[in-house]
Amino acid sequence: MKLFFKCIYCNEINYLPYNYIDRSSLRDERGQVVSMICTKCGKHCIVGVNEIKARESKLNSFILIGSFVVAFMFSVFVFYKYKESDINLALLIAGIFLAIPVLFSIVYSYSEQKSVKLFNQYYV
Repeated sequence: MKLFFKCIYCNEINYLPYNYIDRSSLRDERGQVVSMICTKCGKHCIVGVNEIKARESKLNSFILIGSFVVAFMFSVFVFYKYKESDINLALLIAGIFLAIPVLFSIVYSYSEQKSVKLFNQYYV
């Protein structure tokens, strides 16, 4: 989950280097307002805690692609190792190896969406 705000001068999106799961913990540690310098226009922005939003990070797609590549390599290896003795077992194990990254990605994506929704709905 990435936190961001829109600059009041140029209306561009700026990401915050903080990792908070809700606005109350952000307010408790950083105060009612966050003072940042816009990365696009370079002006000093004072943003209220309720103006900060959250969005999903792109880590989910990298996790899915990376784990799918590794699982594909393992499934090809297992398939060629067991295809001579039992083709059904080889296909089953290869399918399981390919299903694991998909399931992991679904769980991670669901938890990320839930965290973003919780952050964006709760105001202080």
